[in-house]
Amino acid sequence: KKVSPGQELRLPVSRPARGRAGYPDAGALVSATRMAKTAESPEPENEGLKNLTNKEISGVTFYKAIAYLELKDFEKSKNLLLQLINNDDKEWRNESLWYIALLEIKLDNNDSAIKYLDKLKKLKVNYKKNEVTKLLKTLN
Repeated sequence: KKVSPGQELRLPVSRPARGRAGYPDAGALVSATRMAKTAESPEPENEGLKNLTNKEISGVTFYKAIAYLELKDFEKSKNLLLQLINNDDKEWRNESLWYIALLEIKLDNNDSAIKYLDKLKKLKVNYKKNEVTKLLKTLN
């Protein structure tokens, strides 16, 4: 099913099926949403981010990208997702590839979406494997 430009695309935010330590808690999501709404956080809010590990910062970045997506600020969301995809530690890479593909479909950039879905498929991970295959068949 093709998503038309302007059509509402609801993207559920859920933790990946695989269990791994270092997920940001609900407070991180609230902070990321607040940061996304204000674009640049005031200094006091940044104080809490100084003590986070790289893995936790990646988690906050992912949730911030999703918050921008929900706010329909697609450019900022895409930039953050690309940061995570290109991040050396590969934290949140699979999830970012999935959401950037959905974002590209929303923007009617199906060729770009196929590129990201192919990358996800080539990683040979089980993250959304069936959904990726079905979506690729639909887009091709």
